Amino acid sequence: MRLTLLIITFLSFALPCWADVVTTTKTEYYLVDGVKRNEIVKNLKRQSPIKQDGKTFQGHTRSKIRYDLSWVQRGTKCTIKKITIHLTITYKYPKLSRRPNTKILKWWKKHLKKLEKHELIHGKIALDGAKDLDRAFKHLKKYDCANIKNKVKALGKNNLQETKRKQVAYDSLTKHGVKQERYMGQSF
Repeated sequence: MRLTLLIITFLSFALPCWADVVTTTKTEYYLVDGVKRNEIVKNLKRQSPIKQDGKTFQGHTRSKIRYDLSWVQRGTKCTIKKITIHLTITYKYPKLSRRPNTKILKWWKKHLKKLEKHELIHGKIALDGAKDLDRAFKHLKKYDCANIKNKVKALGKNNLQETKRKQVAYDSLTKHGVKQERYMGQSF
C-alpha cells in the first residue's frame, strides 16, 4: 500500500501539466438603416461602430484569452498541475433595421455570408492560438517556484503577440475581406 501511494505521489509530480480550452462564442449586431441597396451601403459606413485606425469596418471579431493555473510545490520546484484556457470570441455584424424587398434581401444575405466567412476565419485563428498556448503549457516541466509565474506569463504574452500577428497578416492578405478569395486556407 505504501509503495502504491509512493508511486502515485511520484507520478503526480512527474506528469506534465495538462490544459483545457474552454471556448465561449457570442454574436452581437448593430442596426443599419435603409431598404434600397445604395442606402444600405451608405449607412454601413456611417452607422458601423467598428472603427480602427481611422477606417470603418462592417464586421469584427474580438477574442479574449485568459488562463487559470494551479501547481504543486515540492521543495523549491513547482510542477504545473492544471491550466484552463478561457477563450471568448465575439463576432459583430450589421443587421438591417427594416426588411427590404426580396431582391435587396437576396443581395444582403449574400453580402452578409461573405462577411461572416471572413470573420469566422478570424475566430479560427483565435482558437488556433488558444490551442497553441495549450500545447506550449503542456511542455512545461518542473521550474523553480520563483520563476514559474513569469514563465507562464511569458508564454501567454508571446502567444498573444503571435496570434495578433496572424490576424493582421490575414487581414492584409484579404484586404479585410474585400479580396477574400486570396485566402486559400494557408497558415500565417
